Amino acid sequence: MATDTSTSEKPSETKTPTNATSKTDEPMTKPSTSEADAPDPFDKTSRKVIVYNVLKYIKNNELPSLVKTWIADHPNLEIEKQKKPPQSNWVQVTLAKDEMVTPFLELMNSGSLSNKRGQVYYAKKCDNENKQRGDDRDNSKSRKRKPNPGSTTEPETEYDPLKVLSDAEVLNSLVPYWDKTYEHQLIMKNRQVIQKCTKKIINSLKQVFLKRTKESKRNPEYVKPLPIYDWIQQKVKPINVHRILPSPTLREYRNKCEFTFGSNAKGEVCCGYTPNGWNGYISSSLSCPNIPAE
Repeated sequence: MATDTSTSEKPSETKTPTNATSKTDEPMTKPSTSEADAPDPFDKTSRKVIVYNVLKYIKNNELPSLVKTWIADHPNLEIEKQKKPPQSNWVQVTLAKDEMVTPFLELMNSGSLSNKRGQVYYAKKCDNENKQRGDDRDNSKSRKRKPNPGSTTEPETEYDPLKVLSDAEVLNSLVPYWDKTYEHQLIMKNRQVIQKCTKKIINSLKQVFLKRTKESKRNPEYVKPLPIYDWIQQKVKPINVHRILPSPTLREYRNKCEFTFGSNAKGEVCCGYTPNGWNGYISSSLSCPNIPAE
């Protein structure tokens, strides 16, 4: 009788000691001090400097050449890029290396560099870019409209009470020329007509001719340049402004008035003007010399 010689034993299992750990169970090691303190190569905040007293309306193509003039005599300084918001008096520059920040600050704060108007440049280190741009969330409370002091609604946030203006301060806000002689008022008004009207007319006409010239260079087949008028190019009074005729009535001459109803500084309901704006109280209109009594 043949016997089965095959064994039914299970394959032996190898057991690992309990104190041994696999690769997946290895604890994460804390980075060394040198690795934790290593600066981020993409973070350039430490190399950014804010330079103030820069002209507001400088052109973008003139900004690089202006920045180069600051470090022209200092070959050890190098600026990677510069950025200026429109209509701002400061520019942000990024230096090539961290060790250039201190010498650049000493140069800009030495008082030897100034703009075309004679204003001396000064610089500060930009520790946090958001501080220079401002955080809208921090200023959100200041933008809330303040209620009228005489209203019954409670304010959402506390605010400083507005100053109670005197009669002279109210007149300065409503009719700024009230304390000047009538002859002086006519001279100032004539000057305003020249500065705010005639100069704007001349500048707008120059822009029309300039735009026409640019279009003619781009499309010479369809657009032809126009010669600018000779009287526009005159530097002395291109537009002749006649003197303002004096009024026969100097007081109580207004025939149309618009008033606001609200509360005055004492909380009483009255009708008048708002010299402090919509956040302030209502002032009486009886003190204005151009408002009729009836």
